[in-house]
This record gives sequence, structure tokens and C-alpha cells, in this order.
Amino acid sequence: MVDFDKPFDEIRKRAEAGDGEGAFQLYRILLACRRLSATQDVPQERVAYCATIPASERALELHWLLRAAEAGVTNAQLAFVQKSEVWSEHATQEIVQARASIVQSLDRSARAGNRAALERVWELHYSGQMGLPQNKAVAYAYLMASVDLNPEPDFRQRLEQFVDDPNLYYRQLRDQLTPFELEQANTLRRQIVESPPPH
Repeated sequence: MVDFDKPFDEIRKRAEAGDGEGAFQLYRILLACRRLSATQDVPQERVAYCATIPASERALELHWLLRAAEAGVTNAQLAFVQKSEVWSEHATQEIVQARASIVQSLDRSARAGNRAALERVWELHYSGQMGLPQNKAVAYAYLMASVDLNPEPDFRQRLEQFVDDPNLYYRQLRDQLTPFELEQANTLRRQIVESPPPH
């Protein structure tokens, strides 16, 4: 939820002081304000709030997303990875370096059992994207840990948006692994599921 109750300057000061959540909140406010023109039935208070933000600040939307992602805010990291897929052809050196660091951080969050990170990073391992090596055993472990940690039918419904039969999909992924890789994947899956919940 975007918080339009706090003054913009107050949130910006938090972000400038290194507060990752503040940086992510700033990004979300700037994103919501940018989308105002395409949105109908917007409350007038929101229009007025966005009108107080100088144009020079509005141009910093992605800057604040990057700062929040670098600070370790998982939702910011997920948003950054998603957006950086679009930027791939035009990425600056800073974006490329930041993306590698952020993906590694997301990978650590996934191994610690963060469900949102697991859901995103398993695909990166499966296809070998964003600087992660292709590793179908790790991808399978992450996917199945996501299934184990997510309440049914919530995760299953999200997966059904992409595949007709999730159980068949799981079997097809499993069948791509050698017995040794499957054993490794199941060991990693158990470690993730049994690890203490991330804070």
C-alpha cells in the first residue's frame, strides 16, 4: 500500500539517510504519481499530493528503487529484477553491477526460505538468467520449497496462470534431473523448508 499520508519530504529524508524501506516507499509514491494520468477516479488528495512533488524528484523513481534494492528490501529487489529484464539492452554498468549483487541477495533470501524470493529466483536458476548459472536441480528445489511453504491453493492458483497442470509441470521438471541431482535438490529443498523463518 502506498502511503500518501506522510509528507514527501519526510520520506525523502529517511531514504537519503539510507533507510531502505523509506527508499522503497519513495519509489512507490513516484510510480503511483507517474501512473496518475492513466488512472481514472483518482482521489483529489492524491492528485494534490503528487502535484507538490517537483519534476526533478519525479525523475528519480528508478534511483530510489535501486537504493531500496541495494539496502536489501526484498520487494524492491523483486521489482528491480523484473524491471531490469526490460532494461537489459540499455543497462548502464551501474545497473549491471547492481543487478548481479541484488540477484545474489535474492538468492540468499530464497535459500533462507523467503517465499517471494523463492517464487522468482527458481525461474532464474532454471533458465540461467540475470547472472545466475543454469542449475535445474536448484530451480527444482526452490520451486518445490515454494510449494511446501505456500498455503494451497494460493501458490497453486498463481502457478496455474502459467501452466495447465502444476503437478504434471513438477514431474516434468523432476524428470529432467539425474538421480544424483534429484537427491541434491531434495536435500536443498528440506534445508530451505526447515530453516527458521526469515525476519
